[in-house]
Amino acid sequence: MDFFSFDTEAMGFLPLIEAGEEVDLRVQNRLRALPTPWVFVQTLMWPKGRDYFAVNARIASQDESLPLERRILLLVEAGHVLLEKILERPSAFRDAEKVLELARGLIGLVDLGEGTFLEVTPNVRGEYSLSRHCLHVALITAGLTAHLQEEAPWERVCTVTAALLHDLGKTRLPPDLLDKPGPLADQEWELVRLHPVWSGKMLEGWKGLDPMVARIAAEHHEKVDGTGYPQGLSGEEIHPGSLIVSVADAYDALTSERPYGSVFRSFDALRNMLFEKSFDIPTLKRLAILLAGK
Repeated sequence: MDFFSFDTEAMGFLPLIEAGEEVDLRVQNRLRALPTPWVFVQTLMWPKGRDYFAVNARIASQDESLPLERRILLLVEAGHVLLEKILERPSAFRDAEKVLELARGLIGLVDLGEGTFLEVTPNVRGEYSLSRHCLHVALITAGLTAHLQEEAPWERVCTVTAALLHDLGKTRLPPDLLDKPGPLADQEWELVRLHPVWSGKMLEGWKGLDPMVARIAAEHHEKVDGTGYPQGLSGEEIHPGSLIVSVADAYDALTSERPYGSVFRSFDALRNMLFEKSFDIPTLKRLAILLAGK
């Protein structure tokens, strides 16, 4: 596909790169010399442009010669674009490797050093959307699973991948139900409580995805004391990854602006989760340390 830049003085589009043109050093220098940091893609070409951006921005985020802030922004936006595509048509998306690569990318950024998590987070937060919620839950999960890196690195990747896709089942719910500002009626609540089941079932059909991912997603609303849903599991009946995603999911829900509920400060959210006594305590302690920049 062709890329164009819009000239505000000439009020027209100027060609940048033709389809098939090699982006060699000469082309890179030409692009860097442009006075604008933005590239616009026509609506008609957006499906192809979205795929191009999701892949290449994720690759560019691994370039250690780029400033950390730029690498973070590239990966976050690539993740947002990828998740938007998945959530728009979940039945049509089956490329597990792309999601696994995103999970590895989030882990790689979080592991760069102390405080990196706090540098990444502001780039994820923004106007609430399901895709941004999933991305932020995955980012928190990447930080909460650092202790698995040496002993169980694959389990860590699967847990972060499950966090990215944990709310896939919500795509089966009516949009007005997800955005309802007031309390849900009993029948509506029963329907919402089915979304973890749907997430697990939908992920079971993904070729190349470890079954662990589907299980973690299906259990992300279970609680250690048995008060969760949909199965009412407790303690060791719940996959350890589900306990981690549960904490990340609840924390993001409490600290995000949504049509329903109040927005809590980080400290208040942690305190409420601790007093509830239904979340995994070791994971809550790791979240407190993570938010302190350690």
